[in-house]
Amino acid sequence: MRTEQVIRQERGDVPAVILRLAGVYDELGHSAPLPRQIQRILERDPTAYVFTGNPRHGQAMVHLDDVLDLCIRLVERRGELPPELVLEVGEPETLGYAELQAILARLIHGEEDWKTIVVPKPLAKLGAWVMEALRLWRIPFVKPWMIDRADDHYELDISRARTAVGWEPKQRLRETLPKVVAALKADPWAWYRENELQVPAWLEAVAPQAPTGDLSWERLQELRDKVGRMTAASAGQAHAEHRMSP
Repeated sequence: MRTEQVIRQERGDVPAVILRLAGVYDELGHSAPLPRQIQRILERDPTAYVFTGNPRHGQAMVHLDDVLDLCIRLVERRGELPPELVLEVGEPETLGYAELQAILARLIHGEEDWKTIVVPKPLAKLGAWVMEALRLWRIPFVKPWMIDRADDHYELDISRARTAVGWEPKQRLRETLPKVVAALKADPWAWYRENELQVPAWLEAVAPQAPTGDLSWERLQELRDKVGRMTAASAGQAHAEHRMSP
């Protein structure tokens, strides 16, 4: 809101359109929260099974192509617009966190009954703080301060965009998710790189510098499970040796 205030104070006679954008995504993900949620479910991260807010609440989203379409319409009709116009930009449907979890689990693992457990906020904050402090397997995306916002639910009123320039989003997250997961399965290495995510050990073990597009998804899953078993076995052996040492 501070940015909007500055625009209002400083724009003078220059017309301004302020866009309040939902989370922008495309067929590869390219949206900070969404690829990380996919990553957690794909890797069966312990945090993929817990949530600290209302699981029916969620984050409004909008496809990149629809944002570009809106920008083109605004430029084309700039002479018809008022001196100052504020538009909320998002899809009319907001998927709740639990529903999004279920869709992704079905697309990635073929599982129809993915359980998302709601945990108390104090416990979630403690867990987020511990993961931030220890960073056991990756730098965590969820920070302790985010816990207080977990109950927020974002649904945008796009009626003004419809009236002003006849804009209506054509894409829907629900319909695009299969394409995002298909891109992940087609080449996990490239997908992780595109979304700036830390590559898991099972992908590193396949070919750290090589694309994985020529390997089937089933084979990659087998390699992931094999690396997981090897890691667990190594940890168990180290623990046993430690107990036996004088």
